Amino acid sequence: MADKFISYSSPMVRALLEDRKTNTRRALTPQPDWIEEVQKTIVHGLVWPIGSLGQQCGAPIKKPRIEVGDRLWVKEDWRTFVSLDGLKPSEVWSKNQDRGAGIAYEAGGGLAISKGGKDYHYSHERDEMPPFGKLRKSRFMPKWASRLTLIVSEVLVQRLEDISEADAIAEGVERDRDGWKQYGTVTLDPSAVWATAKDAYHDLWDSINGVGAWDDNPWVATYKFSVIKENIDRIAV
Repeated sequence: MADKFISYSSPMVRALLEDRKTNTRRALTPQPDWIEEVQKTIVHGLVWPIGSLGQQCGAPIKKPRIEVGDRLWVKEDWRTFVSLDGLKPSEVWSKNQDRGAGIAYEAGGGLAISKGGKDYHYSHERDEMPPFGKLRKSRFMPKWASRLTLIVSEVLVQRLEDISEADAIAEGVERDRDGWKQYGTVTLDPSAVWATAKDAYHDLWDSINGVGAWDDNPWVATYKFSVIKENIDRIAV
């Protein structure tokens, strides 16, 4: 078990906060050059393709970066007070411990830390963004500012397009009236909706990875997890 970080866009952070997201998929890098029609399993720390007769076919690749039991602290887009805009992310708290600090999350809500760091108060409401400073991208979020922790319960290796309808829903796609939300990569009537969650996830994947990325049908690592709405260092082990 190890503690690692994972980054999410604001819509996916909302899905985590609203208990709609318990799965995530990340493309394997590099992509393995395996024959089609293989099953996948993890053997001795390596990912092997297993043929229908049980024989190994192809070369092993490195196992996914994330493993069962890992704790993932979530990075997301954030802001600090305007007066702190000149500070590096690592300095926002280290230089303000004597008076406390506050941040706003781009996905909604905020964090107030009391003087000395004794108390952390989170708000997860999707309210209007208060007059905070410049946008700081998720990759620059320090560990202390994270408000979500994921506990990994299962790791699979599969083709992207093998996703089931249930798993597409668990990826956090949103309901929209009698269908599923559009994510903007296909020109449709704005009033239209996707018929299935899998269609919506196809659209979401292309919105993140580029139009046509779904059609490449890459091998992906699929992580299933539970969500704890707390900073990773404030959770009892």
